[in-house]
Amino acid sequence: MKRKHLVTISIMLIGLAVSLFFLTDQDEVANGIKQSPQVLITESEKVDRVTIQLDNAVILEKDTEETWTIKDSQEAADQDKIKAALTTLFSLEGEEVAVKKKDVGLDFPQIKIKIGYSDNDTEESWTIGDLNAAGSAYYVENQNEGTIYLVASTLIETLPLQKQGYTDNKIITITSETVNKMTINNGAETIELTNDVPYPEEESRANLTGWYVHAPYSGYYNAAYSKMSDMIYAIDQFEMTELVTSNPTDLNEYGLDEVDFTITLESAEKTEKIVIGDPAAGGNYYAMLEGQSAVFTINNQLLDLYSYQAFDLLDGYVKIIALDVMNQLKIESDDFSIDIRMEHDTVTNEDGEEEVSSAFSVGDQIIEEDIFRDAYKYVAGLKVDKVVEEDVIYQDPEIELTYVIDLKDDQQKEIDVAFVPYDTTHYTVFVDEVVDFLVLKEDVNQMLEEMKKITK
Repeated sequence: MKRKHLVTISIMLIGLAVSLFFLTDQDEVANGIKQSPQVLITESEKVDRVTIQLDNAVILEKDTEETWTIKDSQEAADQDKIKAALTTLFSLEGEEVAVKKKDVGLDFPQIKIKIGYSDNDTEESWTIGDLNAAGSAYYVENQNEGTIYLVASTLIETLPLQKQGYTDNKIITITSETVNKMTINNGAETIELTNDVPYPEEESRANLTGWYVHAPYSGYYNAAYSKMSDMIYAIDQFEMTELVTSNPTDLNEYGLDEVDFTITLESAEKTEKIVIGDPAAGGNYYAMLEGQSAVFTINNQLLDLYSYQAFDLLDGYVKIIALDVMNQLKIESDDFSIDIRMEHDTVTNEDGEEEVSSAFSVGDQIIEEDIFRDAYKYVAGLKVDKVVEEDVIYQDPEIELTYVIDLKDDQQKEIDVAFVPYDTTHYTVFVDEVVDFLVLKEDVNQMLEEMKKITK
């Protein structure tokens, strides 16, 4: 009885193992896991024609110079884009599966690919159907052979299906690395941004982007990091979404005869100006490059990055000076005066890294570093509130900050920040007697209160 019972259990275990094997195998097929993948296009070196059809056909042809062209295209072919796409196409591999075409979207496929070879006139025809249940692979059919494969979705989805994925769509030649000035005319104001530093390096050390907002203001002010970095990055993304016409007969048709939105980019060698017209279909705008005739479209999401008002592009701080270059900070007001002296040394910490050690004092009184740094946050953190909308004249300030910073070759520079009464709630703020903004009195008064505490 015992032996018969063990045999029965063994048979059950074997049956369970076989069932699990087949279930696992089917699950692997359904999820596109390839145990013995096959390369789909085996003679890629002989391919000289590729047709990719979604809505409209994109026909790529290779000439005798091994250069690829795009048939019936006004735009130039981008060889790097084409070769990258073909590398993806020729690397497709999959596992043959036994499924019905109608069950996997291959009876009426949306995507068709034809491969032509240089040594004969035949073509291989491939179609792409549905994703598998796991979303990890597409069903792909070789129509010449009637075989169906599961091909990893990551490869299929890398392959461009529209002509713009193969054309040279660059609008400008200036890059994020070469640009040193931007001028944006948005119809309401002209904004000038520059990374040509108007200050000594020591004075500009706290500027995270290295860029400044100048016009429409008189002075130069740190640009906001988040917005400025997006604008710089976007320079390399300036591409047309479509070439509308190479020789327009009427610019008025595209809103390009009289425009109120332009983006001018400058480098040391050249200037390029993008002119923006009316809205076009698909979230685009008509545009052209000044001095050229072609009309194209640009995606509105790209243009949005250049559509801020000047005030929105500021980091908003009155004046930030890095502490490690400052040797003196003086604050003067009617009821409070303080002169903070600073000394800085470079030391090696316990991890073997160099860092700056600072000492702060007021007269003979040593101020603890943490106490001073906490108070200084209210000085450095003073933010502008509004733009001065009228001419104001420099007068004796009610409150005045003087920064003294160390420059190269044992030189020093004084930077004066003066707060002159404007109305009941605001001061006008003059930085070295240049004025553009108003500051809330309550913020300045809070700064004074925090600085008063450090000597108590």
